[in-house]
Amino acid sequence: MKDINETKPMATKEAPTFKGHSTVSANKYKINPNRPYIVKNLLLAGQVGMIAGESNLGKSAVMSSIASSVAMEQDMGYLKVKQAAVLYVAVEDPEGILERAYPFMQTAPDDAAAFEVLDEGPDLSDLNEVVAFRDYAQEFQKYHYCEKLLIVFDTLNLSIGDADENSAKDMSRVFKNAQFIAKTTGAHVLFIHHVGTGDKGRPRGSSAMKATLDTLLTLEKAEDDTGRASMLLQKKQKRIPVGKTWFLSTPSLSCKQR
Repeated sequence: MKDINETKPMATKEAPTFKGHSTVSANKYKINPNRPYIVKNLLLAGQVGMIAGESNLGKSAVMSSIASSVAMEQDMGYLKVKQAAVLYVAVEDPEGILERAYPFMQTAPDDAAAFEVLDEGPDLSDLNEVVAFRDYAQEFQKYHYCEKLLIVFDTLNLSIGDADENSAKDMSRVFKNAQFIAKTTGAHVLFIHHVGTGDKGRPRGSSAMKATLDTLLTLEKAEDDTGRASMLLQKKQKRIPVGKTWFLSTPSLSCKQR
């Protein structure tokens, strides 16, 4: 009978790698109870999220409110906020974003982080443009002396070039590239997008979006006396529990959790 030790492979000094990647030991891994966040229990650092809703429901206004809170490090109700610079890519309506942010940022303290609006964005289906934008985002961080960063693409369909939002292959590539930006900058990368005509509770286009996203928030109409209210629902959180629904009233965007 063979000695069992004779069947074991010879040990090497260095662990093997695949395409430059090595394994992480589950035997020694310890969960970090304090995951780095931009908005605690809502937007984690290094992840990709989305706010989806119908047209003219106030998605950009809601995002401007959230981004202003992040820049000024103002907690959102029961949600703790860590200060981060905001890079808002608003190809569709940059002046509109500045106008929506104005009511919040006009009284911003001197120590507020940068809230900058960019009127040109990358084609996130093109890896060369993705790398160039990642490099720009890192320079943005250095210029504004910010460790944490929130990147917003408003809207998704203006950030994907000729890619088809109904194609699982195209959308998987786009969101893989967004994850690359998030992980290499430490930012939370968040998309503004529309919902489908038949289902107001999911993003328009390929189901690959929801499958790939870390965070999915939907903005939906709410029944109230004014007809100007909406709800921000947490539909998906990949690494944290799904939280409460936010009730928002416009134009003030005052909010209450339920």
